[in-house]
Amino acid sequence: MTTTLNNYIGISNSPSFRVNVLLDSQSVNILFTWNNKTKRYHATATKTNGTVLFEGIKINPNSVFPINNLMRVNGLYGRFVLYPIDSVLVDTDETLKNWADYYFLVYTVIF
Repeated sequence: MTTTLNNYIGISNSPSFRVNVLLDSQSVNILFTWNNKTKRYHATATKTNGTVLFEGIKINPNSVFPINNLMRVNGLYGRFVLYPIDSVLVDTDETLKNWADYYFLVYTVIF
């Protein structure tokens, strides 16, 4: 039997903001910053003890980011996915910049 554990992460339309979330029973700070060049938010995640989990990851809708060795070495086994609120949503500069109005961000662990 497969079990899925989802954490919803609050996002904002601010060009730069930080959230603190509990992932895999560990406190993690995630900094989100809008990048005008790529037209996407980028994320950097750091455990509260200062351990960097990933840095500058570009966030695209419906794509998994990251499940990488650095996260696994530091005890996180999930993945992040940005899902549209409406399944027929067409991505535009407006929807991607004001993503809190159009998407929700989930951290998922499958075990």
